[in-house]
Amino acid sequence: MSAPKADALPLGDAPSNLRDARKRGWKYTDYYVKSQKGLKKRLTTPELSCKALKLDDAVFPAVCVPLFLACPEPSLMPMTKIKICGITRPEDAMTACLAGADALGFNFSSSSPRSISPDNARKIISQLPPLVTPAGIFVEQTPDEISDLCRYCGLQVAQLHSDSYTPEQALQVRSTKVIRVFRPGPDFRIDEVREFAEITGCNSFLFDAYNPKMAGGTGQAIESSTAVELFDRTRDFAWALLAGGLKPDNVGAAIRLVRPWGVDTASGVESAPGIKDPMKVRSFIEAVRDADRAFRSCF
Repeated sequence: MSAPKADALPLGDAPSNLRDARKRGWKYTDYYVKSQKGLKKRLTTPELSCKALKLDDAVFPAVCVPLFLACPEPSLMPMTKIKICGITRPEDAMTACLAGADALGFNFSSSSPRSISPDNARKIISQLPPLVTPAGIFVEQTPDEISDLCRYCGLQVAQLHSDSYTPEQALQVRSTKVIRVFRPGPDFRIDEVREFAEITGCNSFLFDAYNPKMAGGTGQAIESSTAVELFDRTRDFAWALLAGGLKPDNVGAAIRLVRPWGVDTASGVESAPGIKDPMKVRSFIEAVRDADRAFRSCF
C-alpha cells in the first residue's frame, strides 16, 4: 500500500498536548507518518496500521502524538489494560491472572448465563494475586445492594451495566470506584457520557454493543465508525474501555483503530457461557500485547 504525499511537520511544531492538537485541527481519524525529518500529516483509512508500512515510515493515531512528545522512550508508552469478564470458576481466574490479565469481572446479574453467587465470588477473589483488580458487574441491583456486595466480596470496582443507572444512583454507590457502561443504541447521544461525568465526577466508562434483549455478553461488536467517534469525543475527560464481540482474532485490529485505555471480553474467550477456554484467554492477551508492541515500534 503506497503512502500519499504529505508535507513534513517538524517535531518542534507538533502539538504539545491534546487541547493544542484539537485547536490545530488534528483529529483522531487523522494518521501521521513519523520519519527522521519529523511528522507528516495525512488523512487515510482506518485499515492502515503500523504493519501496513515500513517501520521507518510508520503510521500511528494522532491521539498518541502528545504521549510520544511527553514520553519519547517507546518503552514508556502505556499498555492496553485487559479485563476478562464473566469469571465463575477459580481455575479460570487463575488462568487469566497467569496469562497477564489486569482485571477480572464477576457478573451478579440473575439474567446472565455467567452469573455468580456472592459466596463463590468472595472465595475466588480472596485467592487472587496482588495487583489484579476484581470488578463486579451489576444490572438489577440498587446502589445499596451494590455497595454491600462490593464490601462483602472484596470488589474494587462496580461496573454499572444497565442504561437505567442514573447519575444520582451512581453517586450513591459507596467505597468503590464506578465504571458506567454505555451502549450506543438508536437513541444514544455521545454527549450523555460527558453529562454523566460532569454530574458524578466519574471518569471511567465502558462502551459495549447495544442489544435490546441482553445487557452484555452478546458477542456483538460496536460498529467501527461509532467506536472511533466514541473514543474520539470522550478521550479528553475519560478512561474508556472497549467491549463487544472482542476475541483473539479481532482485538488487535480494534486496538489499532480506537486506541482504548482497556479492552473487555467474556464470550470471546469461552468454550461455553461462564467456562473460559485457557487457549483463547492466552491468545487474547497475547494479541493485545502484540498490538501494543506493534504500536510502540512506530516510534
